[in-house]
Amino acid sequence: MVGENPLHVFATLLRGAFGSTDRIAGSLLQATPIIICGVAACIALRGGLFNIGVEGQLYLGGFAAAWVGFSFAMPPVIHVVVAVAAAILAGCLWILIPALFRAKFGTNEVVTTILANYIAVLLTSYLTISVFKRPGGWSETDPIAVTARLPQLLPDSRLNIGLFIGIGLAIGLHLFLRHTSAGYAMGAMGANPKFAEYGGVRTRRNVFLILLASGAVGGPAGGVETLGVPEPSAASRAASRRSACIIASWRASHRGSVSTGSSLPFSPTAIRSA
Repeated sequence: MVGENPLHVFATLLRGAFGSTDRIAGSLLQATPIIICGVAACIALRGGLFNIGVEGQLYLGGFAAAWVGFSFAMPPVIHVVVAVAAAILAGCLWILIPALFRAKFGTNEVVTTILANYIAVLLTSYLTISVFKRPGGWSETDPIAVTARLPQLLPDSRLNIGLFIGIGLAIGLHLFLRHTSAGYAMGAMGANPKFAEYGGVRTRRNVFLILLASGAVGGPAGGVETLGVPEPSAASRAASRRSACIIASWRASHRGSVSTGSSLPFSPTAIRSA
């Protein structure tokens, strides 16, 4: 794009992302996991912490949801709920050790969560191409059962109710931060940990719980990605979001309700169309 008219490039970007109903649906589909990841990162940032391991939680959450989807037979609604719950649990467990180390020993969570990302990528790759590899297939598992797939919002489109999950999480976080005493304590701890501690906030306990909550939200970002795609779960299914969720959270100025809109510019659909 070097030497091109910036206005022309920007217009092309907008047409590629929002030029038709299909493109709007595609942009919203691509933005859905970024919205959820942005909320996960925002939870940690609001408490003065940095969950750089959202990518790893996304990987593990995506694989956990896919595993429930292709390994068990359940009624439609129950299957989706159990798969999403597995994604939440996977994300929560994956950040458990960094959260314990940060709360108990003051270990820098940036370092531990970044290291956990690499382990998550390699672990999910190993599970996909070795342990749960589909017989006769490439680097993929068995297809996810129809009963575990997220309902689609539009015909002939993969846009699904995962979008509403992301929006609901963003609104819920906003209401929690603005209208609850726990949300106020969380914000006070993020602004000034010493002041919050003098005010009676149990900072070590809150550090642990905030990181757990952040990981628990990061897991479903991968879950909605795998459950919303009606193909076998490839090792790199949830890999394309990377650090966009962190940038989206910063653009939201640490407020969950704004993470929804701030994630749209990072939609790969828009970027590819330029």
